[in-house]
Amino acid sequence: MERFYAPSQDESGDNAITSAKSRPIAPSKRRIDKEGHRLVLLEATASAIIKYGIAGTTISRIQEISGVSRGMINLHFQSKDKLIVALAQHIDAEYQANRRRVSSSPSQTPRGRLYAAVRAEFSDEILNKKLGAVWMALRSECNARPDLRPYIETRDKAFYRELRQCFHQISKTTGKPRDGRRATLALMALIEGMLTDFHLHADFFDREEALNVCLFAV
Repeated sequence: MERFYAPSQDESGDNAITSAKSRPIAPSKRRIDKEGHRLVLLEATASAIIKYGIAGTTISRIQEISGVSRGMINLHFQSKDKLIVALAQHIDAEYQANRRRVSSSPSQTPRGRLYAAVRAEFSDEILNKKLGAVWMALRSECNARPDLRPYIETRDKAFYRELRQCFHQISKTTGKPRDGRRATLALMALIEGMLTDFHLHADFFDREEALNVCLFAV
């Protein structure tokens, strides 16, 4: 099965060659199996949502895609609703981690950090067909499923604080007062619009042009 999420960085190679004394104790096989099953089920749920939509995603289809038994699915998540929430949580955690990894170093100038934060939103790790499709499907359920809302917000608090701080520091540096709150909300709304356009027109979407439009507005 094709992986839905970007794989973790390969830890093999020179860094993996350590002495027996310094090597951390390996987790138990039971724990590895549990985490492995959980990730497989989340990926299978994402694939089912892309193919059938949330309404058409059933435990039977998740079982068929994942190859994991119904008993194991029930053991990990108890129900489809809990599995959907876990998927939303996982996607949000992946998004936050990728955004921090792709974004800039704090040592950059405020404008440099602002540009890097926006550029991260258009990186392959964050902006891709599979993630976009599942994210949009989850967002369509937010009124009926308020438990999903914290993980699919258009007003991500961490992103808002990052942009707001950049605008504030840019104003202090340039000596030109600016309404940082409105500037932040306007930029976030513009990025959201670009993400929606990508979802609808992924095959024709110009990632670099979208980035430049957002940066032009800054």
